Amino acid sequence: GKSTLLRALCSRLNDTDELYGTVSLNGVPLPKSNQSWRRMCAYVSADDGTHSPVLTVGETFEFAAQCIARDNVTQQEIDDRVNFVLEGLGLSHVKDTVVGDENLRGVSGGQKRRVTVGEMLMSTTSRVLCLDNITDGLASTDSFSLIQQISEACKKHRTAAIITLLQPSDEIISLFDKILVLSSDGQPAYFGPVDRVQLRSIFIGDTENSEFLDSGSIADLVMNQPMSAKSVANPNSKEDQAVTRFRQSNLNKKLIHELGMIHASAPSIRDREAALHEFMSNEKYSASYYRQVSIIAARRWKLIFRNSMTYARVIIATIFGMIVGSLFSSLNQDTIGALGRSGYIFLSSFLVLMLSAAVTIPDGFRQRITLFKHRNAEFYSGKVAYIVQVLLDLPLSIIEATLISSISYFWVGMAPGANHYFYFLGTLIGLECVGQAFARVLIAFSRTQVSANVASSLLILLFATVGGFMPSFEQITPVLRWLSWITPVSYAFEGMMINQFDGTTFFG
Repeated sequence: GKSTLLRALCSRLNDTDELYGTVSLNGVPLPKSNQSWRRMCAYVSADDGTHSPVLTVGETFEFAAQCIARDNVTQQEIDDRVNFVLEGLGLSHVKDTVVGDENLRGVSGGQKRRVTVGEMLMSTTSRVLCLDNITDGLASTDSFSLIQQISEACKKHRTAAIITLLQPSDEIISLFDKILVLSSDGQPAYFGPVDRVQLRSIFIGDTENSEFLDSGSIADLVMNQPMSAKSVANPNSKEDQAVTRFRQSNLNKKLIHELGMIHASAPSIRDREAALHEFMSNEKYSASYYRQVSIIAARRWKLIFRNSMTYARVIIATIFGMIVGSLFSSLNQDTIGALGRSGYIFLSSFLVLMLSAAVTIPDGFRQRITLFKHRNAEFYSGKVAYIVQVLLDLPLSIIEATLISSISYFWVGMAPGANHYFYFLGTLIGLECVGQAFARVLIAFSRTQVSANVASSLLILLFATVGGFMPSFEQITPVLRWLSWITPVSYAFEGMMINQFDGTTFFG
């Protein structure tokens, strides 16, 4: 319930969520999804804690600041904003430390959660932070430090924060200016300062033994007294009693009076609508598409060159080129040699397709969560990010295919001539791109990396079975022959066979 409430407040409800009632800003009703308000109201959940592990904390903040900044903002202004947020969240000393993950040592769990919050603080237009269960999985000391830093940062930035927590300690609760307690049906049971006496009067009542009953933490006082499952099911339950006490309390009367004063002194609804329309931007992204390409490309280059798998791919391609070349190095120019070279062509096609898919799936799943987080925060367009990824992955695909083909092609004694070789190389590069596209499709349709790997293995084996080598196309059962038409290996194999043997005559 509380997560749905936060998403409703910051205009981030899912398509399956239904909104009952109205969310108003300065008395002006907002629709279920309002892009302008989303730009001003950042939302962070415990699931948003995934970052690119090889980037430093400073680079992570700088990327967020660049995406949110307009095109006319200078780099010095971006650096000042990054340093301001780093100082506000107590992360200045780890600015040059990588974020890290389970495989790469980086910042601590509490610091990583502050990095998540800091990304959303980069926007100078943010006025409200909605933070959902952001202390989940953290130790008590890290949780306290996180909330304390957020409180100090909000005061410096003049920003409001609405935070939901599970069973917070009294030390954490004391950091809040006000707390809100909702009943099981969404009625306010308390809204006001962190005052133990007032909380006790609402949730226990003004009885002689109220102090004796209030022997635990504030969370115990709020949850265990009126909110137990048994009491909620009873008519006139302790929960209902707490809601009634709050409605009759001086605290609620004061709140209603303050709201009435605000409404009485507010401009007309037409003036407020005009002011909001002028104040809130209608642009979905701050940066232009050209600038998005530049920012994402710079980040992608860093991820590629700092990823150990990039260099492993070069080494693996070299090793496979030597192994495949040595396997077919003793072929003669006869019929048996032609059969052997057919096997070399097919094995090269199969290896390139398999390797490109195998390395794309793990990287894609690592980047997918971060992409969804950035896209939901409207840092950049998902289309731009995909185009940049495809274009910048192409050079490594060319290098990988070139290493495999240049090492083995002439070693095996394939058709001489630059035209034959570059046709062979171009086909392998095309298969590299097809393998990556095939892997990205599996990533899009798979919930987990395991299911994507299983589907990739099964489909690539199917491609190899009906690829036209063994059995040939004419020998495949007519019922299954259509599989060859959708298999990329069959087209590559046929093209390279024609390139190799067209016009060739064998004797013996």
